[in-house]
Amino acid sequence: MEEKNMLRKCKLVLGNGFDLYCELKTKYSHYFDSKKVFFDKITELEKKFNEDIFRLNDEYEEDKLIPTIEFMHETTVWDLLFYYEPKRKERKKWCDVEQFILDFFNMKETTQTLFDALYDRVKKESVDFGNNKEWLTMPCAYLINNEAPTNTKIDFATYLLDELKKFESKFGKYINNEFESKLQSKYRVKLLPFIKDVELRWNVSSLDTFNYSPLEKAEGPGFENYYEKIYHINGDYNHPIFGIDSSKFSVKTPGYIFSKTYRRMTNDFYEGENIKTTLRNEFDDLVIFGHSLNEQDYSYYFPLFDYMDLMSITSHKGIFFYYHIDDKKNARKIKNDNVENLVAMLNAYEAYKTGKKNDFRLVESLSSQGRLRFRAI
Repeated sequence: MEEKNMLRKCKLVLGNGFDLYCELKTKYSHYFDSKKVFFDKITELEKKFNEDIFRLNDEYEEDKLIPTIEFMHETTVWDLLFYYEPKRKERKKWCDVEQFILDFFNMKETTQTLFDALYDRVKKESVDFGNNKEWLTMPCAYLINNEAPTNTKIDFATYLLDELKKFESKFGKYINNEFESKLQSKYRVKLLPFIKDVELRWNVSSLDTFNYSPLEKAEGPGFENYYEKIYHINGDYNHPIFGIDSSKFSVKTPGYIFSKTYRRMTNDFYEGENIKTTLRNEFDDLVIFGHSLNEQDYSYYFPLFDYMDLMSITSHKGIFFYYHIDDKKNARKIKNDNVENLVAMLNAYEAYKTGKKNDFRLVESLSSQGRLRFRAI
């Protein structure tokens, strides 16, 4: 115990790459692959919808078109948005989903964002978007059919947020089932050796996880002291949240309620016993395993870097990044991708602190001081 107390303290941060290392199928693509039967039903609905469109167009010539299709009760508008979105097959990670939500509210196609285009058509009760937005037809039909409120854009966005919560709930159930099925055979077998490897180098003062999997259920020798240290950054499987960077929106705009800041402030998970302040636990080093370090999570990391006084030459706190090579043929690419993501985040942090957009020095400074290291597992 005395030797352990002499070790430097660390905050351990786990990303989805850790779940994948433990052989949990929790990627965005895994979840959608598991829903093949569900999406086959959506294809059937689309056929019926097109038949209704043909019938109504023959009968009416006016612009308004109210679809008569009845959607499955387990459908949400986000199931349809994610399913029909043109780049869906390119999106493999959950950060890709969050990027889509950000683009939905923030990126203009011609003169409108996708959110504005959808709102306008639902308000007019017409599903005709034109050729460049045909993929929004079924989501639009769903929203019209379910009488989504269109008094204001905020009302409409609030309805979309409620729909996202339903989508998250279904995903949370999938995560828990996947975790339970792999707990004995895969998860615990990988978790405990990794924890022991970290404990050879640090005294873990806190454990933050971006994953929704119930890490607390992974009981076993060597993990008893971790239960009080675990903090679910974006909720757990009971209350998972997908969110975007609040800095991209004004608090009065519709997209703000989809930010991680707003979601954490209003999510039931963060009430009562789950209220924790991650910086309350002192640490020397930041140890990260398997996180994509995407822009949507910079707001989590930047305060930690401030606490570590990362820019100061007199600071002795460092960042240690674990990654897993699950494909030896692509080992170099896996390493390079992780290096690229970490460098991009540190450059963004340096720009945030100095106001300079180029001539970055932080990464070179940290690496030369031994305060920036990588370790493959």
